Amino acid sequence: MKFRKLIIENYKSFQFPTELHFPDGDDGKSIFLIGGMNGAGKTSIMEAINFCLYGGKADLIFKAINRKEKARGNVRVSFELELEMDDFSELIIKRTWSAGAVDSPKARDIDERLVVVRDGKRVSIQNKKMWQDFIRATIPPGITQFFFFDGEKIQEIAADDHSEVRLKSSLETALGLQYINRLSQDVLYLKQEERKGFVEISDEDLNFKEMELKKERGRLQRKQKEHEEIAEALAEFKTQQEAAQKRFQAIFHTDPESRESIREKEKKRVQTSNRLTQVENEIKGLCEKFLPFSLAGGLFDGIKQ
Repeated sequence: MKFRKLIIENYKSFQFPTELHFPDGDDGKSIFLIGGMNGAGKTSIMEAINFCLYGGKADLIFKAINRKEKARGNVRVSFELELEMDDFSELIIKRTWSAGAVDSPKARDIDERLVVVRDGKRVSIQNKKMWQDFIRATIPPGITQFFFFDGEKIQEIAADDHSEVRLKSSLETALGLQYINRLSQDVLYLKQEERKGFVEISDEDLNFKEMELKKERGRLQRKQKEHEEIAEALAEFKTQQEAAQKRFQAIFHTDPESRESIREKEKKRVQTSNRLTQVENEIKGLCEKFLPFSLAGGLFDGIKQ
């Protein structure tokens, strides 16, 4: 991520809109040294970057309004920062503080407004906190003091006993390690909550459970032994079956029929038997219908004569 442009308006010595450009150097790096006399606005540039990124309290902004403009009743302060993101997209962050149509405005009358433009399109920021979290995750506030500072503050940073702690915390935030730490804490908390639901078990309960476990193990061993005995008996039966098949072949010179073949023949026998019974019934029906007439046929011959 690289800073491309900063616009400051009505903040301290920057009475009118002032643009500061941050082009890449010949070596492609973005390192800038800003020099000037005391009161020229060097520190104001650093403050403007921080206010634009993270916002600020209305009373701090109100105190830093350009004196000439404040005397005229103009309390509108504006910062605009243009950045090039790591994916080469363009992000513009603009913050303004204004009091609207208020006579003799005070700090309490100032409202902050945030505008975000990405690749030329204005982004909806109805959820202001979400965008603020995005900006803070992209550029953690604690890390700016190690990259945006003026010479007057070097001594303050060097004399700060907590500078190492702040640097560690800021770097963890920049790398996203704070989420890992938070996740570890959440897991620890869940484990503690889970343990609260456990019921305390007495020594008597443990002894009883051990006895039950011992009994179940004994049953398992007996079942395993029974399984082995059945497997041995089955193997012996298969051996006897093979021997019987060999004897059958030696006596009848043919292989014994399989169970499926015997079942098929039995099925055909039953079907044939049923068909035979059906034919016999049909013959009986014919006999009952025509046999009396065949027996009485000779009598009709005498009657005719």
